[in-house]
Amino acid sequence: MKINLSTLDRALTSVKKYKNIIVGYSGGIDSTVLLYGVWLLARKGLLRSNIKAIHVNHGLNDSCVEWESFCKRICSAYNVDLEVKNLEGLSKRSGLYSEGFLRAERYREFEAALDQDSVLLLAHHQDDQIETLLLRLNRGAGMRGLSGIPERRSLGEGLIYRPLLNFDRNSISEFAKNEGLQWIEDSSNAETCIDRNFLRSEVLPKIESRWPNYRESWFKSLTLINEACLAEEKQAQRDIACLMHKSSESLDLIELVKLSSERQRGVLKYWCLASKGAELGWNKLHQIVSEFLPVAIKSSTNFKIGGYKLSSFRGALHIVPTEEPELLGCTWDLKESDEIELTNNGVLKAKEVEDGGISLKLNGCLEIKYRQGGEVLKTAEGRSKTLKKILQEAGVQPWERARIPLVFQQEELISVVGICVCQNAQAGQGQKGYSITWLRP
Repeated sequence: MKINLSTLDRALTSVKKYKNIIVGYSGGIDSTVLLYGVWLLARKGLLRSNIKAIHVNHGLNDSCVEWESFCKRICSAYNVDLEVKNLEGLSKRSGLYSEGFLRAERYREFEAALDQDSVLLLAHHQDDQIETLLLRLNRGAGMRGLSGIPERRSLGEGLIYRPLLNFDRNSISEFAKNEGLQWIEDSSNAETCIDRNFLRSEVLPKIESRWPNYRESWFKSLTLINEACLAEEKQAQRDIACLMHKSSESLDLIELVKLSSERQRGVLKYWCLASKGAELGWNKLHQIVSEFLPVAIKSSTNFKIGGYKLSSFRGALHIVPTEEPELLGCTWDLKESDEIELTNNGVLKAKEVEDGGISLKLNGCLEIKYRQGGEVLKTAEGRSKTLKKILQEAGVQPWERARIPLVFQQEELISVVGICVCQNAQAGQGQKGYSITWLRP
């Protein structure tokens, strides 16, 4: 598709509602064309949003100063506000930072610049999409990865939108030359030791010489992959809705393993991504489905995935952090306050009730502590039980047991919050007491 003012205007239709349109501006030909096009549409009254630009200066070489100055000059000529973000603390040692690291840093700065009234436009185009497809094919990416660069996605409170994905590099270059635009050529684009540059300068020109219309065919395949990926995601969402235990946000293991292996992998992939942002690759998904789930259905077990783990317990599958938060005990005087904030562990609230709970006759402050091992409580029935047994009988998941607040007085365990009160501390029948509720973090 040829890029011109009319086609760009149509490409921007869905984001004209935003109060602020921010263009990610590097000074290269692609972002220069995008900035110019947006500025021109605004001048003609076809865009009524506030037009801004953002430039991220990583400062890794001397050219960065020149790029920043160029961007300031162009934005000044267009009367467009430019926000420059400098990445602080990076070393200028060559090759120290990967492309992925620098990309993550740029997007962190982009996110900080966005709010719910803002959309960030990035100048990725059709050739970028094709190069990304080949790079991900070489890494053995799954269908979600092969679906390529998304046209839109949320970032923080705002939105990222890529209006040039249907335009190829040649069309963008032709437009820039016809409009007499100026831009900066990044000298690193000639370094074929970088995979993307190798594809761009060595591989794709040979493909084009043999198959001149390859972009159209490959882009059609990308569209089909996107449709298949969307269908997979929708099926996974339907399955998750049926399998989810709403109270605990866990999955029903018994019903999960009844699904086909393909649907099990789809459920796990989108559930982990949606709930914790954890991405599971092909190898992990196959290992979980073929090795972990058959064991998990029979007994409690764990499978580590980055900073989280899949944990099975009593027929349910949970995803929980691998690192335990620091928990600190504290003293609580109920006469001074009916609630207390716990370090990294939510809040305890006390409410006076007509019958049951901790007796109002208890004198002195309460001590809030956590499980150390060997704790014993005398239940309302007069039997002594270990804390371990109490938690097991209450069905508390293993990873939550260390976080359950314990109420002590004079070194005696008098209550396991939300579960039981010991015989000696419990309000008698018809007597007022304190009911303590734990509001989890």
